[in-house]
Amino acid sequence: MIKASGVNLKNDLEDGDKNVDVNQDLNIDNKLNNKFEHNISNDINNNELLTRAVWITRLADDNLSLSYNTKELINSGHALGEVLDIQVCELIKKYVDEKQILAVAGSLDILNLNSQIKDILLRLASVNIDSFKNSNNSYGLMTFTKGNVQEVLNLRNASHKIKDYKDLKQAMLNEWMQIRQDFYNV
Repeated sequence: MIKASGVNLKNDLEDGDKNVDVNQDLNIDNKLNNKFEHNISNDINNNELLTRAVWITRLADDNLSLSYNTKELINSGHALGEVLDIQVCELIKKYVDEKQILAVAGSLDILNLNSQIKDILLRLASVNIDSFKNSNNSYGLMTFTKGNVQEVLNLRNASHKIKDYKDLKQAMLNEWMQIRQDFYNV
């Protein structure tokens, strides 16, 4: 044991060794914490990717032809990432107007757009799909054509047979529209 100016060097060296061990333990703890945080962020990213993939698949399967069906594309040898990109591009082509694509992307070349622009256009396609579905479900006067004769389903018409619930619903809506029109015309 060497003593210099009242300092015990052996104890200081031993304390230094303990500090190294403590620092190594802290480094290991930091590495474990970083790895744990990295795994959590990967899980969050994987969940976001999975949610996005399910959303795109549902949109494509519901609104595109069978040739763009997820199972068909995977069976033909495409990877899942390629399948999603193909479906996104086709949804954009089908449901987003060219003027809107040009305004958002600055180009009509959908295949070479970056992922952020494609996401924006995909959300726009989804909105257009929803608005198209809503416009088809309006409660206007519903008419049907049988051959060249156009007839309106109505509950008052005894000669017309109501076949199913859809016809009943349409006849009730038409009856309501007729009552409303008669009321305001008086």
